[in-house]
Amino acid sequence: MKMRFTFNLTMPTNPVRLFVCSSSLDTRFPLWNVGLRIMLSAFLVWWWIPSIQAHEGNVNVSISCGSNGDVSPKGTVVVPKMSDLDITATPDVGYELENWFVDGESMGWSVNAITLHLGDQDEVSVLATFSRITNRVNITVGPDGQLDNGDNGESIFVGWGDTLTLTVRPDLHYHVDIWTVDNQIAQTGGNTFALQSITAEHSVGVSFAPDTYTVQASAGPHGSISPTGAVSIVYGYNQSFSATPDAGCYVAVWWLDGQPVQTNDTEFTLWNVDTNHTVGVTFDAPLLSIELTKTNSVIVSWPAPMDGWQLQESTSALAEDWVDVSAKPEQVNGRNQVLITAPDEKRFYRLYKP
Repeated sequence: MKMRFTFNLTMPTNPVRLFVCSSSLDTRFPLWNVGLRIMLSAFLVWWWIPSIQAHEGNVNVSISCGSNGDVSPKGTVVVPKMSDLDITATPDVGYELENWFVDGESMGWSVNAITLHLGDQDEVSVLATFSRITNRVNITVGPDGQLDNGDNGESIFVGWGDTLTLTVRPDLHYHVDIWTVDNQIAQTGGNTFALQSITAEHSVGVSFAPDTYTVQASAGPHGSISPTGAVSIVYGYNQSFSATPDAGCYVAVWWLDGQPVQTNDTEFTLWNVDTNHTVGVTFDAPLLSIELTKTNSVIVSWPAPMDGWQLQESTSALAEDWVDVSAKPEQVNGRNQVLITAPDEKRFYRLYKP
C-alpha cells in the first residue's frame, strides 16, 4: 500500500510553491525502514507549518503619483500577501512616465504599466512620477550667415507644445533667403523665425543669398545707353554699359554717382558692385569746320550723314534768336558742306537738332 501527501508550502523569505513528500508501505522492506520514512515526513510537516501561518493575511498597498498624470488603482489597496498587483500610470498630454518608486526606492522603470509582486510585508508604498516630453529640433545654417549666438548649427531640446524662436545674422552684403522645416519651405526672408507648438522632432534650415543692388543708368542728349533705367545687379558682380551716339556725335564723359570717371569710349564697366549707383553718359554734337575761301566765301562743314540736324546762325553766341541757314548742305568727301557768302559782320554758327 502507498500513501502520498501533497503540501502547498512557502519558505519565509523565498516562495516555494510545491513540496511533495511520500511514504510507501511495502512488504519487501523491513518495518524499521517504513517507520523512519513516516517520522521524516512528519518532521518536515512540523518544520514548514510556521511558514504557512506567517504568510497568511493582507498587504496594504499605498499608491500615489506626482503631478501631470494619474495612476490606477489609486489610494490604499488591500491585497493578499504573496500575490501580484497590476498598476497603470497615465501621463497627461505632453508628459511621460519618469520613474516608479517602491517604498521610497527608485526602480528605474519607465513603462506605464507594471506588475508588483508582493511578499509577506504588511505595508508597501508605490509612487509614479512624470516629466515633460522634450522634442529635438535639429538646426542647419547655410554659408554666409550664422545663428545669433554665433553657432552655425546645433540641436535644441524643446518642451512639448512650446515655441522655438531662432534669429540669424547674415554676413555683410547677404540676406536670409528661405527658412525650411523638415525640408519644406516655411518662410521667405526675415532674420527671425518661430517654430510654434512643437510636439515632434523637427529639422529647421536657413539659407542666405547675396544682396541685389540697383544702378540707375541714363544718357544725355544726342545718344543712348544700354541697359537703361533701373538695372539690378547681384553683390560682387560686374555690369557693363554701352553708349551709342547719334550720327555725327561722340561720347563725351561717363559719370558715376555724379562724378566724371571716363572720357570718350563707348563702353563702361562697373566692377564688383556692392552698393546702389547712378551711371550716366553725355554726348557732344559734331564739330563744325569753318573755312574762308579765296572768293571771300565761307564753307561750313560737318560729318555726314547727319539726318535731323539743322545749321543755324546768329550774331551772338549767347543770343536766343538763332535762325536756320537757308542754304542746303551738299555731301563732299563724306562731309556736309554749306557755302555761305561772307557776311558783313561777324556770325556764329551751330548745329541744332529740333
